[in-house]
Amino acid sequence: MVSWHGFKRRLANHQLQHTLKAVAKTPPIQAQPDSDVILVSQLHPRDLYGYLVAIKSVLYSFDRAAVLVVCDGLTSGHKKTLADHIPQIQFQDIADVHYTGLQKEGTWERLVTLIRESQHRYAMQVDSDILALDRLDTVLDYIHSGVSFALTDRKTTGYQSLTAASQWIADHEKDSPHIQYLIESNLHHFPRADERQYIKATSAFTGFAKGSANLDQLIEFSEDAEKIAGGRWQEWGSEQISSNYLVANTPTHALLPRPAYVNHTPHESLDGAKLIHFFGTHRHYQGRYRRMAAQIINKLQEKTG
Repeated sequence: MVSWHGFKRRLANHQLQHTLKAVAKTPPIQAQPDSDVILVSQLHPRDLYGYLVAIKSVLYSFDRAAVLVVCDGLTSGHKKTLADHIPQIQFQDIADVHYTGLQKEGTWERLVTLIRESQHRYAMQVDSDILALDRLDTVLDYIHSGVSFALTDRKTTGYQSLTAASQWIADHEKDSPHIQYLIESNLHHFPRADERQYIKATSAFTGFAKGSANLDQLIEFSEDAEKIAGGRWQEWGSEQISSNYLVANTPTHALLPRPAYVNHTPHESLDGAKLIHFFGTHRHYQGRYRRMAAQIINKLQEKTG
């Protein structure tokens, strides 16, 4: 028997998908594979139309950008749809992302691909639940200046040492069984905890300047985390923790400024927002995501129609 809450969520999902599918009627936007900026995403078929809205809205800020999708179950038909909308988009099947010393799945293939791409150009992660409402001037400035970036919510530690970040978590967060709390509350136990940094952020929209991070750093952090968490380090959420650590330890990094760049929660004011991450927990709150996605789709039609 479906609960009332479950029914409402199913209905909201159905309505959202109906809205997002309208992006199929918008004209294509060209990718540039040889660009010095690449936008990386991991994509499952259920997020196809949301991704098209996300990537098209972000691409309008770039004169040139490469686009790479790590394919998580995409068929040849899905790839054709994506290629029709983003000519010269590149694909990497998830099974072909080979590496050792790190876990598989849980979007780790996405992070590995992102870091590999960042070895020779600026690499950005773009999730399918991102909406860019306006020109992303700060992002463009960071790219031009070689600054890595992170997107946070209102309650953030900022960039801190592992020791300070762990203390902040202990003082401000409630005890939770989630893997993120387990690791973040124990960061002070990591080697060189006063020298290494951390940022409590989302991996949904993250930028790595060229040469700013590497897989050796990722493997070292993963090994340290596994000593704390044991087998739980395989749980969903470990990739985001690792992404947070990597961006915090790049040579030059910054936070995307609020209120222009928002990790959405129910109490957020979206006035003046240029980019919003509508993550799953609060995705259907007051129909904000659906309404703004519809506005972006209309704008996409107007700009190229």
